[in-house]
Amino acid sequence: MVKGRKEIEDAKKILERYQEAHLVELANKVGISSPSFDDQPKSGGFENSQEDKLVNSMERSQAETCFCKRVRMTISLIHDEINADSASILKLIYMYGKTNDEVMETLRLSKSHYYRQKNDALLIFKKMFGNFNIGDMGQKWD
Repeated sequence: MVKGRKEIEDAKKILERYQEAHLVELANKVGISSPSFDDQPKSGGFENSQEDKLVNSMERSQAETCFCKRVRMTISLIHDEINADSASILKLIYMYGKTNDEVMETLRLSKSHYYRQKNDALLIFKKMFGNFNIGDMGQKWD
């Protein structure tokens, strides 16, 4: 059994969440537009008004951007302070969508060395990233 299995799984979840959050982050950079308001009468309720939806969307966008920056900063610190190959493995898989085989070939690592280093990279990432409840992202905005 692999040492630190839970931490490795937690790191994978965070990095997989990054992939989704980064798409939202990019979409918000491209698709930011002004809301349109009209003077037509509305029903009496206050829930789900256009303003609430806009604020909610902006809060989500900010949270996604902060999360993505935190992930990128953590990987950058791993690269600068600990091990460039570990950071490269995480970048290639979770930021560039490469397969394990493509990463092994790119970094010229044997299969056993690659998987050992990948697990070490995930453990280092989780430790440096800190505590994060994957359920925290998205709950507020569903």
